[in-house]
Amino acid sequence: MVAGSVVSLLFALEFGKENQEWTSGRVIALFVVFGVLFLIFAGYQAWRKEKATVPPRILFQRTTFFACLNALAIGSVLVIYSFYLPVWFQVVKGKSPQDSGIALIPLLLSNVFCVILGGVLVSKIGYYTPFAIAGCAVLIVGSALISTWTADVSKAKWIGYQIITGAGMGLTLQQPAIAIQSVLPESDSPIGLSILNFLIFLGGTVFVTVSQTLLEGQLESRIAKYIPGVDINTLANSGATNLWNLVPSDKVDLVLNAYNDSMRSIWYLGLGMGCFALIMSFGFEWKNVKARKTTGAAATA
Repeated sequence: MVAGSVVSLLFALEFGKENQEWTSGRVIALFVVFGVLFLIFAGYQAWRKEKATVPPRILFQRTTFFACLNALAIGSVLVIYSFYLPVWFQVVKGKSPQDSGIALIPLLLSNVFCVILGGVLVSKIGYYTPFAIAGCAVLIVGSALISTWTADVSKAKWIGYQIITGAGMGLTLQQPAIAIQSVLPESDSPIGLSILNFLIFLGGTVFVTVSQTLLEGQLESRIAKYIPGVDINTLANSGATNLWNLVPSDKVDLVLNAYNDSMRSIWYLGLGMGCFALIMSFGFEWKNVKARKTTGAAATA
């Protein structure tokens, strides 16, 4: 039921972005199927209680609940930037696919470094909540800065803003998993982590589709006036080389600025998810992971 619900949602988003036909019968039917299947699954889980695939006592445990929502948001932001920053570099900055991947290194390196740093600091201090909150706050700053990019933004800015964004994601990325393992009994932790991982992948899958829908909608309103009759879907999925072939030479600068402004809607989506993640991080309990280790060691002895 979950798979059918998610697939229905993705198809609804995919079909809806085609000519923006959100009120078509096919799209509405898919949204209805998504909602019905999801409600059936939720009702079945509530009815099964402790025998459910997702036991309510685990899902609605305070830290587990907020950690899962936080992870969904952070996972969505990570996928959005990992997917669309290279697109921005290729189209707006005219980089090759290889160079656009290299241009993403500041985000990835700062992310990896701060994931490690966050784990070390939690093991030293014992509390994960401060790093979840701080990481989300830094992520919001970085996302807000990325949303200010223009077509002629300097290299120093697009490198620096990526570093800030990656650092925020890295610092908070593993805190939900640490939180769940800290508050749930060892027998329940695998279920809690499974829910967490499912929501991370779900968020990434859904919000990539949402991002593409936003991009194509913005492109249709901004670029169509420069190139009458252009296929927006083709333009949205084209790299720099194809863009030059589609756009008259005297309108390239106008289209690049329009494309950059269109992608800003995606950066705003990432910013919004970062804000949501910050709000969810305040729901984490302040549990000391060292205390759990000490208790576990004493019980073993």
